[in-house]
Amino acid sequence: MEPTEPEQPEETEEPVDSEEPTDSEKPTEEKSTEEEDHELPVTATDTFQYLLAGLLILVTGLALYLFKRRRV
Repeated sequence: MEPTEPEQPEETEEPVDSEEPTDSEKPTEEKSTEEEDHELPVTATDTFQYLLAGLLILVTGLALYLFKRRRV
């Protein structure tokens, strides 16, 4: 028996470059340093404020419940 050569995988076609640039290739608009200095990053500050407000309401309700329970 003679050793045979391993089968070569078929070559796949490479994607054709389109005329339109992709998101990563699109030119970005240059911002002046003044605009960049005043722009705040997007954060979850609103979510944390709602969590804090909910926690404050929960603690207040618990305190009122315990206060009423001891008075009676």
